[in-house]
Amino acid sequence: MTPLLPPFDLPEDIVLLIVDELAAPADFILHKALAEHLKSPARRGDSPETKLSPNKVVILSASESFQRWKALASKSNLQLQNYINNGSVSFIPVGSDICDDDSGRKLRDVFSVISEKITTANTYSRLLIFDDISSLEWMGIPNIQLQQFLRAVRAMCLKHRVTLLIRHHLLSPDESEPDELFRFLLQICTHHLAVHPLASGRSGAVTGEISLHKGFSAPDHDNVRLIHRSSAIQYNLVDSGPDFFAKGTSGGVL
Repeated sequence: MTPLLPPFDLPEDIVLLIVDELAAPADFILHKALAEHLKSPARRGDSPETKLSPNKVVILSASESFQRWKALASKSNLQLQNYINNGSVSFIPVGSDICDDDSGRKLRDVFSVISEKITTANTYSRLLIFDDISSLEWMGIPNIQLQQFLRAVRAMCLKHRVTLLIRHHLLSPDESEPDELFRFLLQICTHHLAVHPLASGRSGAVTGEISLHKGFSAPDHDNVRLIHRSSAIQYNLVDSGPDFFAKGTSGGVL
């Protein structure tokens, strides 16, 4: 099976929390996952007689417009509009109009749309990208409603074997204790990928670094190779996308 997000040793059907900072945004991770998923061979499923269908991606965006997604996808040679037209990609925008006294009902409506797009897709390889949970929190949606929404989305993804990516922004990464929402996200994820700026500041050859940790919901026999901060994979953003390399070896691209 093709890895979810090379060079990281991540399988499909997981709940991946992607945490970034203002100085190291993780847009490139989301777009790499999108490109890898759409370009990878369709998964046949349990029966060898099952007819192959194109991979499916649902993007739930609370922060970026479709035009922004389309522009960034083009850097990976993805014509996102074509995938929208053929049904391989569904884009669901979530705006500030969701934040009122009836936000709980509106979140349930959003969940219904996600569920319909995911469960009716005639494919075994499905990806849901949630970009991002932090924006909904900043809009003023109560934490308890966000947690209920995330629980429902996670349960649906686990039931239908959908890979779930959730991005969360850290405004104060140096705080010793994570906030309530971050703690909840760590509880429900199987894996936690953190994008960091360089402690010494950005250089011409290195943009930042990435560590990979196990989440509290990881399976008991999880064989994913973890990457601690001390041995983080470094990356450099170029016009064609990210280059990855081992720490201190910017010449050796992974």
